[in-house]
Amino acid sequence: MLSHQLFQQALTELSAMIHTDFILYDEKDRMVASTFLLPEELSDTISSFRDMPSTSQSISTPEGSSYHFFKLTDYTDEPLLLVAYGPSTTSYTGGCIASSQIKFLIKAGEEQMSREQFFLRLLTKTLNDSETGHRIRQLRLSADAAYSLILISTDRTGSVDFRTILQQLFVESSLDTCVMLSDTTYALIRDLSRTAGASDYPAKTAPVVADTLSMEAMVRFHVSYSAIAPTLADLPRIYREASLAMEAGKLFFPERQVLSYQTLGLGKLICQLPADLCESFARDIFGDELPVFDEELLSTINRFFKNSLNISETARQLYLHRNTLVYRLERVQKMTGLDIRNFEDALTFRIAWMAASRIQSTPKN
Repeated sequence: MLSHQLFQQALTELSAMIHTDFILYDEKDRMVASTFLLPEELSDTISSFRDMPSTSQSISTPEGSSYHFFKLTDYTDEPLLLVAYGPSTTSYTGGCIASSQIKFLIKAGEEQMSREQFFLRLLTKTLNDSETGHRIRQLRLSADAAYSLILISTDRTGSVDFRTILQQLFVESSLDTCVMLSDTTYALIRDLSRTAGASDYPAKTAPVVADTLSMEAMVRFHVSYSAIAPTLADLPRIYREASLAMEAGKLFFPERQVLSYQTLGLGKLICQLPADLCESFARDIFGDELPVFDEELLSTINRFFKNSLNISETARQLYLHRNTLVYRLERVQKMTGLDIRNFEDALTFRIAWMAASRIQSTPKN
């Protein structure tokens, strides 16, 4: 529903022009806007009038004034109720004019909300259930269809208008919506009701989006996604998962351009742990001062883990003599007390290092 201030301004201006006072109530009989106070003896009339089949009712006073009650059920899914009060000769007409004005205000508000605005508010949970249902019908969206969401982000703020590129290349029909989440982050949302191979759509489309944007804009992008949302109501959950994949991917797997929530492994766990628990665990393993690895040693550790602790394969890929690689791994042991050639120590190191990275990336208050 529109803001209370807008309704208040409209009714105040109408009251001054046509010499009729108004009160507008919401579906729970809460006052939305008013230019006068309803007499206490008429307060019960509001709830009883809602239960009546008629859409209008009048109550006259001995002084020659009238109260007119109007149900605005034709204008909104939320059944508003308007009370008009004034001289018997003009208050009914004034109530009809005010009802019409409210109708046009609501209609104008509906037209202002585009599909992109709806999805933005849906993802950020700034719509209540009643308004969500109303907007779904207004925008002719399918509430029961499956939806995919692909999150796209770049660190190059203002360097390129990739919104235009996204819309030109990936918004094919009314099934697709491009949503601006920030200056550097967008979401591509697709209704999969008429898409062949819908279950594989995010996994197949995300790499295409990443490659195409990188070639068109000449800027590196990160693209993340999660599973299919079974219904429109599940889309906020899928968005949270894709956002977590983006956060964890940038932090723990910066070399990956395409990030899937389902394949984050330990990164998914670490990013959801409380920050104080991550800090405590990292300090238990490394002490108060984190070890500082040069780029060469850090690259060696990452490659060693990627090769499942296989010394021979890691040495081959790094073009190193086996003894040189062993020497580097022994340096890690001296610095941390963990021999990462051993599975248990390697796992402990991996978790502690990711926990420490998480803490270092968290802004200090």
